[in-house]
Amino acid sequence: MPVCGQCKCHNSLGTKTCKQCGQTIIQDEGRSCPICSEYCGPFSQNCRKCGYNFTKRKPPSKSSRPVKKSVIVNANRNNLVEFAFSEQRNGFLKQNDMNGINSPGYAKEKIRFLGPVDPFTKETLYENYEIIAENLKVYPTVVVYQRGTKLPGGHSGFYSSSLHEIQIVDAYYLISTLAHEMRHAYQYIYLPDLFFGDRITNAKEYYQAEIEIDARQYERHYCIYREYFDEYKSCEYNESQIKLFLTGKITAQDIGVDDNYYRQNPQYPKAVSRNYQEEYQNRYIETKRQTQIFSQSRPSKSFKFWIMWLFWPITLLWISFKLIRKAFVLSVDFISDLWFDLRYDKWLFVKKILIILGVLLAIIVGIGLLSF
Repeated sequence: MPVCGQCKCHNSLGTKTCKQCGQTIIQDEGRSCPICSEYCGPFSQNCRKCGYNFTKRKPPSKSSRPVKKSVIVNANRNNLVEFAFSEQRNGFLKQNDMNGINSPGYAKEKIRFLGPVDPFTKETLYENYEIIAENLKVYPTVVVYQRGTKLPGGHSGFYSSSLHEIQIVDAYYLISTLAHEMRHAYQYIYLPDLFFGDRITNAKEYYQAEIEIDARQYERHYCIYREYFDEYKSCEYNESQIKLFLTGKITAQDIGVDDNYYRQNPQYPKAVSRNYQEEYQNRYIETKRQTQIFSQSRPSKSFKFWIMWLFWPITLLWISFKLIRKAFVLSVDFISDLWFDLRYDKWLFVKKILIILGVLLAIIVGIGLLSF
């Protein structure tokens, strides 16, 4: 948190003047380490690379630099977001495409909305998805449900490792939930020994699990990184509620969590190596190679080609179905946007209707000119 340079009073995040003496607070924009030149972001007290303490006048000797070790999630870090970018700059975090499952893509291709969602919320999600995806090198698909939807366990978000998909419910503070679930995707791909290492059979074990502690910490750090201070305060409030629940002062129902869900769907520790994903890919490649060898004894491609032409009506119906389904989804999305504009921004609604009428008129005129 910002510290006043005159009276040394600790102030809350985003404060411009000291609450004790009224002195203007100079915001920490980050600094470079004088030893290793590593960039350290706001509120950093120690260099994450060599351990240099910015509060001391004399830096430690070069011989005392610690050797780079493998990633440890529970290590003290000032900001997990900046740490991930540092890992990329130093070559320690490289994108794993998981045989195409984790392939990069635009946010509009990865995020799907089920039901009406505020257009501003959509644009905000698109922007932050691409930032988080680049930070963590994870590119899961995301399904966003409309407000009021109930997910299993009473949570506002879930990450499915088998589908590499995130499900979240539209809410006022949504970016922290997105960051939280994408952090789980990062754990599954790059830290599988952590992802599979927790025992979760009730709500208390869920909140005390390492993967949850790490994901909650990342969502708070991301809000600070993006300067979403109101959302950061909401995360801090949720964290205080979790502490009250863990100490037995409030119940799971008080924080909106279904304790029976974890009893009915328990998760037990599984011993896997840090190279679990590489081993999984090797098994996948070997299975695919055996399938290719087996397929060599199958009919030639020319035979398949003629079979496809014999059943061309079925193929045409299948293609038509896919196109109609895609058009239906786009139509529902467009109509939901129009409905939102009609309720909250009638001038934008009128402009869209005029544009639609203009396009239809142009098409009619064009068809009329071609008919002569």
